[in-house]
Amino acid sequence: MEPLHAERRRRWLTLSDVADMLGVHEGTVRRWADTGKLPSYRTPGGHRRFLSEDVIQFLAQRRGASGRDLQVLESRVLRKAHEEVATHVHGQPWYAFYDERRSSRRRETGQRLLAMLLHYTSRSDDGDVYLQEAKALMREYGREAYTLGMSLHDTAQAYLFFRRSLIDVVARGVQVADPDSARLLERLHNFWDDLLLAMIDGYTEASA
Repeated sequence: MEPLHAERRRRWLTLSDVADMLGVHEGTVRRWADTGKLPSYRTPGGHRRFLSEDVIQFLAQRRGASGRDLQVLESRVLRKAHEEVATHVHGQPWYAFYDERRSSRRRETGQRLLAMLLHYTSRSDDGDVYLQEAKALMREYGREAYTLGMSLHDTAQAYLFFRRSLIDVVARGVQVADPDSARLLERLHNFWDDLLLAMIDGYTEASA
């Protein structure tokens, strides 16, 4: 178990955070850490910390043993993303375009996109089927934004707001110097870049 460097403390999850994300008891996470199944680190005070990227890889590796792994991660990560944006979203200028029904649909869209993202980044092949499905979803999002009377600028701002929220949760703790982590980060950004272009395509098609 390696020590946790103080300057990187913000990138790490606590034992309770990981248990919450995985939907298991803290004792189960502790046991996985003690047996080396889930990498963990120590703060100078002796507390356990976990990289969220390690947790994602841990679940991806266990997919063969349990088909629920990615579903568990999807719901836990999405909930954490919602918690992070809840105090900021109402102040965004584009939020006025969303009533309760549309806000509910937006949350469902976010959940579907996160599921596709997790499948896309956890596969050894390129996972193109998940990327194409996500792009189709974002084209529809772009068309809907136009029908709501949103400007392209506001539509892009809304997309970037939620993109940052999800990336911050999923990629927190990624070590760029590590080749595997760097590949994960590259796939994350490629995924969201392609979705942005698909959303713009949908908007411009609707406005033509």
